[in-house]
Amino acid sequence: MLNNRVSRRNFIAGISATSAACLLSRAGPGAQEPGTDLSETRVNLVPDAPGRAPSYYCSWTTQVYDMALPLTVQQYADLPDDELTKRSERALDEVHVFGSHGQAREFYPRLRSDLYFLFDDGWEMGGAATFRLDEAKFPSFADNNLGRLNDAVRKLGWRGAAYWCSSPPGGEADRWIARLLKQYAVAYVKIDGGDTDFTLKKMTREFGAPTVFEHANGEPPLNGDWRSLGRVAPPKQGPARIEMLKGADVYRTYDTTTQLAIPTTLDRIAHLLAAAQGQSEIQALLNVDDEPYVSAALGCTVSILRHPVRSVPPGQVADVTSNGPRDVNRRLDEVTRAVLWQRLAEPYSAGRGFLRVGDDLLTDGWNFAPKDTWYKDVVGHTAFQSAPGRIARNLDLPEVAASGLKPFVLAARFPNGAVALATQGRIAGGEQWSEPRATVTLNLADASGPVGIFGRFDALTLVFDRPMVGQRFLAQDLAGSRAVDITRRVRTTGAKVTIPGEIIDDVGLANRTWDDISDPGLVLVRAGN
Repeated sequence: MLNNRVSRRNFIAGISATSAACLLSRAGPGAQEPGTDLSETRVNLVPDAPGRAPSYYCSWTTQVYDMALPLTVQQYADLPDDELTKRSERALDEVHVFGSHGQAREFYPRLRSDLYFLFDDGWEMGGAATFRLDEAKFPSFADNNLGRLNDAVRKLGWRGAAYWCSSPPGGEADRWIARLLKQYAVAYVKIDGGDTDFTLKKMTREFGAPTVFEHANGEPPLNGDWRSLGRVAPPKQGPARIEMLKGADVYRTYDTTTQLAIPTTLDRIAHLLAAAQGQSEIQALLNVDDEPYVSAALGCTVSILRHPVRSVPPGQVADVTSNGPRDVNRRLDEVTRAVLWQRLAEPYSAGRGFLRVGDDLLTDGWNFAPKDTWYKDVVGHTAFQSAPGRIARNLDLPEVAASGLKPFVLAARFPNGAVALATQGRIAGGEQWSEPRATVTLNLADASGPVGIFGRFDALTLVFDRPMVGQRFLAQDLAGSRAVDITRRVRTTGAKVTIPGEIIDDVGLANRTWDDISDPGLVLVRAGN
């Protein structure tokens, strides 16, 4: 049973960040005067219109949770290797999706117009790429009517239905699938292995279908030799990934362990972007799975796996897709902020622009117990994963200073002039989640903004291309609906503007959900002359 759902906020009105200064000047009586100290304005920096990025919510982790919930850790350990997968497949049905506590009915109401609802493994009958809806599980949608299934999802506010498959059959069977995708105008298909020559994609294009195809190079959830540094193989040793990247619409960086997801994902991203650098013909977007602030800071799409189910405290059942000290299922506000940031700064292709990667390698480690992971090869061992401490797309690397443990620091300049910056936490000592703060300096050059700021800082200095004297600065929790004037709380010295870490905390968490533990996330705009 699905129960104890945490309800989310309703939709809010929004306006374009580029209209901020104009709206302030027309706000009329009661509008805030320049320099007001953290005073609310009438300006909403988040646009009303849904984003166009092909991001989605994926049903899989909730399916696993629903099936793992009755299991003790020992019961899970005793299961045959594929038994939990089989049970989880059974948890994708009409009740679990559309029932009174179903995923499509209860999850992410504010973000549904931006996100596809992806039916993961378990929606098909007779195999993993039949594209025949299991009518026993979905009796209201007989005759394989994916059109009515899409309509039902859209009626609940979602952007539309998307579908998982694995290893399309090829030949005439692929042609039948392509016709089906055309017939029902299927917008998104996640291919979790197979179609390495993109036959299904090519056939679907021949029929003029609008389908976006996501591909991945299936690999273990840990990079390289996890007993040592745990690094991705360099491009010349990993040609399969690069060939897949060249032909995909979206390339997913693939599965990870919950505990070491950040360094695993970041090293894969650095590897892929380095291989794509200077190759403008590579049009694939990177999907970074369930790492919303990584997606926001590096111009990638996101596959939302975390969910608002609150049945038992984390770690007390075999929740092998979510266990860990970061407690990702209590970090749903991060999803809200990252997805709404995509309305301001749309993700862009891996081959666009240049990449800068720092030579400061950061390594995290985790001691894996049976309840921690579905990847049983690592249970009873300490695994390590490493990634560059700094990654920047189309910007100079940020400067980072910290007295102790350093965070990962990520930045990107977007084609529309927006800039994003994020810090990401660490696993310290093989057993503890840490959110270290640092003093960060980022050169924005002539980027016009807005600026998305995610994570925790001691202080953040933004370096512009001209003096900032006389400028006003508005900031807003991306989960909120009103900007505040922070001009008096920042320090301006020539072209440099320094924002204290406590201001990022105050503004970036101003609209937090009461029990949510997400890191801050805000948008900053200049509103002066």
